[in-house]
Amino acid sequence: MDEGSDFASSPLVSYWSETRLDIILWKNESESYRGFLKYSNPTVSAELENGTTVVPDTKEDLCVTIEYEVILKETGISEQRPLKRPVKILLNPIVTQRYRYFPNLDGRGEFIFPPSTNRFYSRLFVLDLEKYYDDDGSIGARCSLHQCPNQKDRLWLTISNSETGEIYEAFLIHHYEGNIFLMPNDAQLDFALAKRYADGVRKSDLFDVEGLLKGPPPSMAQLAMLVQDVNVPNLMIHDTLERTISQLVPQVFPENIRQSLCVFLGLLALDKIEQRKDPDDLSVEFAPWRMVSSLYNSHLLYTILKIESPSYVRLMHLAARREMQGIGRTVREDIGKSEWLMFWHLLHDGVKNFRDEIPILLDIVERSNQLGTITGKIIPSKSTGQRSRKAWVTRLVCNSSVTSPSLICTPNLKALGLDQILYLGSAYCWPHRHMSYITSLGRWQVNNPPHLQHMILPSKASERIRRLIPSVLNVTWSSRTFNPDLYTNQWNVRPDDILSSLGRTRPLTTLRKKYYTPSLCDVDYITPTEALVMDIITRSFHMMYFKERPYLFEKMFGIEKQLFIRTARSLAKRGVLEPQYILIPLLPTLATIACGEPKNIVSLADAFLSGSPTCTAYICNEGNDAVFLSRIPPSDLGELARSLPQAGQEHGTTIRCFRPHTLRSYNHSLYQRLLREDGTWDDDVRGFLSQARGKRVEIANVIDSMKIKSCIT
Repeated sequence: MDEGSDFASSPLVSYWSETRLDIILWKNESESYRGFLKYSNPTVSAELENGTTVVPDTKEDLCVTIEYEVILKETGISEQRPLKRPVKILLNPIVTQRYRYFPNLDGRGEFIFPPSTNRFYSRLFVLDLEKYYDDDGSIGARCSLHQCPNQKDRLWLTISNSETGEIYEAFLIHHYEGNIFLMPNDAQLDFALAKRYADGVRKSDLFDVEGLLKGPPPSMAQLAMLVQDVNVPNLMIHDTLERTISQLVPQVFPENIRQSLCVFLGLLALDKIEQRKDPDDLSVEFAPWRMVSSLYNSHLLYTILKIESPSYVRLMHLAARREMQGIGRTVREDIGKSEWLMFWHLLHDGVKNFRDEIPILLDIVERSNQLGTITGKIIPSKSTGQRSRKAWVTRLVCNSSVTSPSLICTPNLKALGLDQILYLGSAYCWPHRHMSYITSLGRWQVNNPPHLQHMILPSKASERIRRLIPSVLNVTWSSRTFNPDLYTNQWNVRPDDILSSLGRTRPLTTLRKKYYTPSLCDVDYITPTEALVMDIITRSFHMMYFKERPYLFEKMFGIEKQLFIRTARSLAKRGVLEPQYILIPLLPTLATIACGEPKNIVSLADAFLSGSPTCTAYICNEGNDAVFLSRIPPSDLGELARSLPQAGQEHGTTIRCFRPHTLRSYNHSLYQRLLREDGTWDDDVRGFLSQARGKRVEIANVIDSMKIKSCIT
């Protein structure tokens, strides 16, 4: 939200009614009643003029006719406007979700194409991960989506206040726009995963946070140990720990973050950080307060490895003043808008790193890959950690590191009858059933920046899209690599080796022999349980989940732990999945788009796959095109981005480099979405193709997209 907005502090009001929308309720074709549509928490109901309130149920689909829409004007005020023709909707919404709503934004932040109806997308900042925590002028809103029985390509959207029911916006949207409500992205599901975990913990196992906060305060001497070189005006001892410690935590932080920091600082001040506390016990005790367990775990490592702990209060106040000098790596622009996230980055980047941390993690990854199976046995058990200091430190490192070891399985798509295709352009940005992920390339000041979209779909559906949109890239071969040998106290990349690779030639068979290539086995069918396991394990799966208590594992993932392991191993044995253990380095990503002779493209692919800490490579159209997504140290990224296009020109290859700016992935339920009840894959690609009919859409082809000036910022 712009600070200079004329209505930034104005409450959103309505000219006509704060809580209801005029409707006609149809009991049957001949019996109708006038009334109002009400969105009260948590139900939607129809309040009729005769005083009757009708609440829909799942047994009958009541229809209502709406004659007016509600539009948010540029002044931030809602206005009721008559529709050109009445719209009939089903009273019971097909989905209802809560969002953070910013009514006073004018749509300048909308980077999606085709543009959303009345630009509602730009005001629902829940899609931005950071906005889960920041209030920053937002309103708690509820988005309700209704089907329109007479208009299959449209849906009715109502955005209302989640507490009062006040209607902010209500109008028809395109069916493809509805998927942002029907398909939560992976970031949203990660929060849901954490909530399911927290809800699953028995209350008797939780730490008494309220007792700590309402308990006796620390002494002035204990406070002084926390404050150190920070000036906190009028610091004094109050009657409770919370009132006392809260003086140290900046007021600009969101309230839930402030409370978590008060808990951690309180434990620290009262010397209640237990040095033999196991990370599994920490996760359970502080399940609803993930930040507390993370800070607690990290502080244990500082203590055991005899590393000076950071000045937490000082870093908080630096972040509150937006002083970012301590951050060594590039951070996203939106982090600068969130003081508490600035603190989090200062904490991880502005203090001494654990010198032995990554070698410990790399050792676990290497030994796990040597086993070549789906297991978490390499991480020491809790009982082993209690007997061995080294094992205990290893458990702490595995559970506390931002780059914790993960298992990620590559699916054998060909065996499953599935294809991969890429779309590079500025259209088709709405999520749809077959979308795996979409990332915007570069920082653009227009509403239709180029995007790279990855899709997984049945072969027949892939052929249909390629026939209608020849510009899509058909993925001939792909691979993902992790190169731990490039780490020696820091991640190392040799840009010259990547640049010089364009002067060499390689056949595609080189990549097939050198890197993982799925077998040609045929898979008759995939069960719903196997689809669930594939969705869990083809994303980055935290290895510590293997150590999770069985009842909490089932609460999180919806599957019994041992059944999950058996199913995953069976899929690997059948050749459906290839397990790989990796670390995800905290490094920026470079997206490289190349077009030229296959022999040069394949050589460049080989250099990226073997010379980057991590790389995902897509060889397309039999080697004439390629896309590489590589994590590169900041010191090398700029040189590569500047030099690759010139080096490509010298060898007849067109190369463009971009910094991916935003990422939305939808892999959490991909295979479950695509698997039909009869065991076949969903081949209905209208969710993707229908976006071409949105107004002002122009389907850009790949060549035109690649001519866009590269943007490395």
